[in-house]
Amino acid sequence: MDVLRDGDHIKPMSTILASPTVLRYRAHAHDWNHALPIGNGPLGAMVFGRVIREAYQLNEESLWEGEPLDRINPRAREALPRIREMIFSGRPADAGLAIERDLLASVRNIDSYQTAGELVIDWLGSGITPSHQVSNFVEQPQGAWQRLYSAQGYERSLDLQSGIAACSFSCHGVAQRREAFASAPARLICIRHAFPSGGGDVDIHLQRAADVTARTADTSGRLCLIGRLTRGGMTFAVLAQVTRIGGTMLAVHDALRIRGAEAIEIRLAIATSYAAPGRHLERDPVVLAEAALDAATLAAHVAAILGDAGRAARMASAALALGRPDATERLLELVVQLADEKGVER
Repeated sequence: MDVLRDGDHIKPMSTILASPTVLRYRAHAHDWNHALPIGNGPLGAMVFGRVIREAYQLNEESLWEGEPLDRINPRAREALPRIREMIFSGRPADAGLAIERDLLASVRNIDSYQTAGELVIDWLGSGITPSHQVSNFVEQPQGAWQRLYSAQGYERSLDLQSGIAACSFSCHGVAQRREAFASAPARLICIRHAFPSGGGDVDIHLQRAADVTARTADTSGRLCLIGRLTRGGMTFAVLAQVTRIGGTMLAVHDALRIRGAEAIEIRLAIATSYAAPGRHLERDPVVLAEAALDAATLAAHVAAILGDAGRAARMASAALALGRPDATERLLELVVQLADEKGVER
């Protein structure tokens, strides 16, 4: 039975299909307008549900081109009584010209909101290449052509209650289940692609069309894209932490190459140098994004301890291997406290 995880519960697909709060589609999004949105306020993503190359288009609320400007017309205060007199005396045309010249700001256009980029996941199973586009969606394979060039049992959905965007299908004999949501407490975009048969052969990278100053990938599963907007100089960072269940993972240039995985999980953080109006260059976006990822890792460790106090001592040892002094110290303090409270021997 196809299922969707909801916290510690398992929801049968039949229940999801019957829910009035679930939007369902039998084909992927052909353009941005048909992609499914997820978000938590500051962060957002558009989920397309493509079979071979899935791209999550990423947004962060403070990423704007330009710089702070004083848009107040210096003549406005002096001109306002005169403009009122024109209106009340029946001279709207003269008032309109005066408003245009003396009341409105000389700079009226607002610079454009900017995308943070894309997280791209290429599925390369069964010799498929990223350029291979599956655009045929059938319920059951009817022959060799359908098996090669179609996705069977395809469905993508957005649960308006849980905020989870999901996609499931089978292609080239490999079944896949994908889920994505935005966590408000963790300030992260969270993604999971599951391959029950172990066909998780994927390449993962971050990309943006312009203003990129650095892109890196390392063997710990960390992807990083750093950029600086041309107008205004705002800096931004997109960091993704990738983990796998089974298989192997290599860092190749600025991408991660995963082969033979049963599942991949991605936590993604976005931050900018914006601090407040007029202070758009004050923060280090890389430090902020790393802090969000580290806090989520710490929360997961503590949740595990709360669920099973007997693991406290082992978690303390694991903390030493994190290699991040601030997270390690906080985690150790919590571990020791919980262990003492629950009488766990150390």
